[in-house]
Amino acid sequence: MLTFMRFLSLVVVVVALMLLGADMVTSLENLEKGGHIAVRSLGTIWGLLDQGSLAAFGHWSAATLPGFLVGAIDWLLGVYGWFAVGVIGMVMAFFFGRNKHESA
Repeated sequence: MLTFMRFLSLVVVVVALMLLGADMVTSLENLEKGGHIAVRSLGTIWGLLDQGSLAAFGHWSAATLPGFLVGAIDWLLGVYGWFAVGVIGMVMAFFFGRNKHESA
């Protein structure tokens, strides 16, 4: 199980690096055209995967959750995608990494 969690943390960190790389490439393309730096949020990434489920989740959360939780969810969906995924991956790597008692 520990080996699987280490592998999963590596996959999550790689996904974060892929998201960062995609933002960098998009920003370079935009800057070449005189545009701006592009950074995708979690909401934008979710919308790219399935716009309908993002809209349904937004309607559900607004209808059923208290206002402060809706605000917190909106804030969370506004966080940079590579940052949020990267932090989760690094925390997983920290907790499931090698301990000092393992032999190399």
